[in-house]
Amino acid sequence: MATTPYSARAYWLARIVREADALLDASLSRFEITGAQWRAFSLVLAGRADTIRGLAAALQVDGAAATRLVDRLEAKGFVARQPDPRDRRSVVVTATAPARRLAGDIEAIANAAEADFFERVGGRDLKAIDRAIAALTVGHGLGRVTKSGNLRPPKPAG
Repeated sequence: MATTPYSARAYWLARIVREADALLDASLSRFEITGAQWRAFSLVLAGRADTIRGLAAALQVDGAAATRLVDRLEAKGFVARQPDPRDRRSVVVTATAPARRLAGDIEAIANAAEADFFERVGGRDLKAIDRAIAALTVGHGLGRVTKSGNLRPPKPAG
């Protein structure tokens, strides 16, 4: 029997992600930032990416997509670009002071949106989802699990 799109796990996973992203976008709309922009901005805030190349790698998107994200964040006053003193072909992306002041509020809303999305799932099922996500992430080389049990991108080679 042929698999229909409605019986494929990947189809349902993609639908769930789209629904979670739509809820996040709606929740963050008062800040005029999307979920994708928040993810990029939070990486800059946390010091996990300070260049467009670094953002692209952390978000697993191409350089053009990362550039568009930074363009939008810069237009909204969330980030600024300066020449990279280490590499004249690159720019450093930093959070602006006004955006830093909003970051805690944005993070709280983003966390509340995620909690709201998953509230329909009980504790045991949520732990099973977390285990499945970790297994898929590690199994496909997309990331690693830290000693504290958090998922992180794979360690850079070398």
